Amino acid sequence: MGRRAAVIVSGGGSISPFTTPHAACAVGLAAGSTDTALRAALLDSEVETYTAPVTLGAGQAVADPGSSGFAEPATVLPADMTVDSIGEVEASAACLARFLLYLHAEFGVHDVDIVGHSLGGVLARSTHMQLQAAAAPVRIISLTSIGTPWLGSFVRHYDLETLPMPEPARSYAYSLIGAMRKSGRLVATPGAPPVWASGKEHALDGLALTRIAGAYFTGDDEPYPHDGMASRSSTWATDADSVVLPPADCHEVPDVHSLHFAEVMGLPPERSITWDPRVMDLVVRAVRAV
Repeated sequence: MGRRAAVIVSGGGSISPFTTPHAACAVGLAAGSTDTALRAALLDSEVETYTAPVTLGAGQAVADPGSSGFAEPATVLPADMTVDSIGEVEASAACLARFLLYLHAEFGVHDVDIVGHSLGGVLARSTHMQLQAAAAPVRIISLTSIGTPWLGSFVRHYDLETLPMPEPARSYAYSLIGAMRKSGRLVATPGAPPVWASGKEHALDGLALTRIAGAYFTGDDEPYPHDGMASRSSTWATDADSVVLPPADCHEVPDVHSLHFAEVMGLPPERSITWDPRVMDLVVRAVRAV
């Protein structure tokens, strides 16, 4: 058996660099706004960890100019190994598959534990199917999804006036929703199967599955509780067809969807779902349990 490693994949609308266990960015956050804290927690627990390069549109992950961004990654990989975070799911998943094949060729990685934030979880499922179909020499063995809207996000459900959260979170969420709508990233209407479920029957069979939901915004009815972009019921895949989304080890934390969400709301970083120490502990435990 070859080497085993964790790979962190950030979500829709994100920019993240390629990092290895020994090389990260020289400027800003070591692995970008989504991956830095998770990467550090896994490395501290002696888990060999890489972060997948992700960017807005086709291209290379060179820098994120935002206040919580990065620059000068040790290695910049080609565009065909870089996930397009606003692109079509299957094409972006193919880029992730090529990245995992690169890890196999360059670092001897054979078994992969994916830690996927938001859309990163959805991409991992399609990548897993593509690798299996190609009888690839690298395989995904577990998927820990963090804030992944398996049953649909708020993109199609709401307009600015009806988004179920206070300002300034509402306007910030709507700006993200607008960008995703422009890119064609549409998801299910309430009560309908998510558009990315078709053709994914049995796609997650045999994988160790963990799902972590953010529940900062609370209320009595759906979509509460939620993290600003996805409800707990969607993130946990509650009442989903088990043929498409098998049961998983599910957890809830009182967090918002991203570090940028926390910044907009004036919350401490640990209220972001990928910067919460409890989430880091759950991720490490999920990987070690396999």
